[in-house]
Amino acid sequence: MQEKIKQALKNTTTQCILVYACIIIVYHMFMQHYDGDIEYYLRASWAEPVWNLQALYKLLLERYYTVTSRLLLEGALFVFTHGMHVWVWNIFDVAANVIIYMGLTRLTDHKHDRLLLCILLLYPIVEMNTAGWIVCYIIYFWPLAATLVSLNSLKDMYEEKTIRIYPMILCPLCLIFGTNLEQFAFLYLAILILFTVYMIIEHRFTTRYTVFTTLQYLVVAANIIFALTGPGNHGKITWLREYWFPDYITITFADKVALAVNTTMSYLIDKSLIWLVLCALILVITALKNPGNIFRISISAIPLTFTIFRSVAGFFSGRYLMDFTDIFDVYSDTARVDSTNYNSPSAYLPFIFYMATATIILICLIWIADDMSEAVFCLCMMLFAYGMHAMIAFSPTIYATSSRTFMVTEFLILYLIVRLYTKNNALISRLPVALQTAGRVSVYMLTGFTVINNLLSVTNAYYYGWK
Repeated sequence: MQEKIKQALKNTTTQCILVYACIIIVYHMFMQHYDGDIEYYLRASWAEPVWNLQALYKLLLERYYTVTSRLLLEGALFVFTHGMHVWVWNIFDVAANVIIYMGLTRLTDHKHDRLLLCILLLYPIVEMNTAGWIVCYIIYFWPLAATLVSLNSLKDMYEEKTIRIYPMILCPLCLIFGTNLEQFAFLYLAILILFTVYMIIEHRFTTRYTVFTTLQYLVVAANIIFALTGPGNHGKITWLREYWFPDYITITFADKVALAVNTTMSYLIDKSLIWLVLCALILVITALKNPGNIFRISISAIPLTFTIFRSVAGFFSGRYLMDFTDIFDVYSDTARVDSTNYNSPSAYLPFIFYMATATIILICLIWIADDMSEAVFCLCMMLFAYGMHAMIAFSPTIYATSSRTFMVTEFLILYLIVRLYTKNNALISRLPVALQTAGRVSVYMLTGFTVINNLLSVTNAYYYGWK
């Protein structure tokens, strides 16, 4: 037994899981539960002073008819906030985080688990307190953990592995819970369609695979229909529009497209370290695959350069490129092109830059792909990443949901980073040892500073009132 434990501890994946679990446990030790968590606790207590199924039913019925169709997630929230069972939630939440890491390592075939660990730790967890730790983690991270279980079943089918009865029962159950969040429902449907196309083209469907895939389609479709037809949608959208976006009904479709591009790309470029790593990796791979091609290398450097100017070199650009910085600051918030500024060329500059940057990333993914199949897959993943937040711009909830909704986008980019690194590892390994070492040290240092910053964010996040 001791030998087995020693052997397991020598395994890189096990080591990374333990490190990740320890860091997440430390985060949770310092989390304080105010604002949204307390607000939900008060609602749960209003339903019934004592926890019981009748109280749960009463709360879910009220929420369904007035606000949301996320009844499974609301039920979990009710259980953990009724009486504020914080330590019990801590245990479940750490487990959900570990499942996310394990699910991602399995999706990436346990290749470069250390890189995956570092990139995963770059996520700014303070975004999970914009409505309370318990509320946000249950609404976003728990569905992600459940969805990853089902995603791995798609991977198994594509690799023509045997799908036994146990996962055929477990995966749909996880999918029911995971796709109860609308973003995951639409994302999983998109991935499921892409998976089906690849399976049909490569003639990999069997009778069992067909039944299992059809079952997943039914689960996702049911959750989407349930979400779109919920009677609480009208009340929620009306309230959010009046409070957060009063002039929403006046903006055109073109305005919504511009808003989608500006809000999505401004967050990624200004605030996402995961996006920064993606831009740097794409530049390196493009340069290695196209030595001497100044045009391609220069084009692939634009996203990284723009990102550095807007984030890392913010002080420099703010001091020496003041007007350039100011116009992007204005339009990364709530400003839009309207009747007061439509005649100013500068009002269109952010959209042009953001759209160009997003497009260049897609072009670079085509340049560095080994074949058309890989290019299509990477393009779809990147388009899904863009779309998962951009779709929110077509709803008045865009300003109410804060930046926590970028979680889905950042995890898709995270997966793409590991995939690109894995596919091009042989090429990257040809770099001089000094450059490889410098790259690894840079990632480790960036991760270390992010972990420290996340811990500071957790310890400083005391919310006593509505924001």
